[in-house]
Amino acid sequence: MGTRSFIILKTDNQYKGIYCHWDGYPEHNGQILLNHYCSKAVIDQLVSKGDLSALATSVEACSYYIDRGDDPTSVKPYKHDKIENVIEIAEKSGCEYIYLFEKDEWFIAERGAQFFGLSDGSEFSDFTHLKEKELREF
Repeated sequence: MGTRSFIILKTDNQYKGIYCHWDGYPEHNGQILLNHYCSKAVIDQLVSKGDLSALATSVEACSYYIDRGDDPTSVKPYKHDKIENVIEIAEKSGCEYIYLFEKDEWFIAERGAQFFGLSDGSEFSDFTHLKEKELREF
């Protein structure tokens, strides 16, 4: 069972996000995002390829759903002009963490454990700076 997360990039006029199945907790995905995804250009490359099985320290090393043969149209990034719409997708996907890159900083919202990819209806916390979380080194 994975610890599901959602990774969102705020562009000039929209939010672009992808689902990530494995290791979404801050000590793993959060740490990787802080240390290896620090520019809008690199994060755009990351989310443009679509949903992830697993996040790695480089875009090239990430495990994308399209790499395993999934239909590219079913795993493309979610794009909306309101963040609430992207958060709703993360909720319905059973995600436990949302990572948002906005104004050159990473933010995190979280909620309790979700089981079997189903949402228990709990809401995400407000976004806080990811740097403020106590993260062990990855």
